Amino acid sequence: LPAENDPSYQQIIPYVIVTHQGKIFLYERAPPGVNTEERLASKLSIGLGGHIEPIDEDEEENIVLSSLKREMQEELGYFEELAITHRGYINFMELDVDKVHFGLVFVAEIKEHSFVFNNDEIVHGSFKTIEEISSVETYDRLENWSKVLVDNIHKILQIGI
Repeated sequence: LPAENDPSYQQIIPYVIVTHQGKIFLYERAPPGVNTEERLASKLSIGLGGHIEPIDEDEEENIVLSSLKREMQEELGYFEELAITHRGYINFMELDVDKVHFGLVFVAEIKEHSFVFNNDEIVHGSFKTIEEISSVETYDRLENWSKVLVDNIHKILQIGI
């Protein structure tokens, strides 16, 4: 796609933080050669998301929410009901991958967390506390968008507000 490399375009990416009983889903992206987004290969992330696709059009649901649910189904095998809340935006212009994407940040609280990774994009993942994700060894491996979210996680999750 030409838009993937042209910063004069910004593609909208629904990006969801998945939570369960006060913990956040953290996952590792596939390595180079396996990950479809090479610029994010082997990085850690607390956000699931991707491009809005024509298949996401649904007369009964907002296309952004439809895309977000499709991503959760594709990446986690999660088909249960979701409590989804919009929490903000990411417009980060540091790296090439950031310059061509605009994030719509959501939080999804789930009841169950037995995932089946349906594709090769995720190596492994598990629920972690904010403290575990904020640790130096984890934080340094996060992709940029996830770092922005972790830096603002108390506001996003409305903890202590």
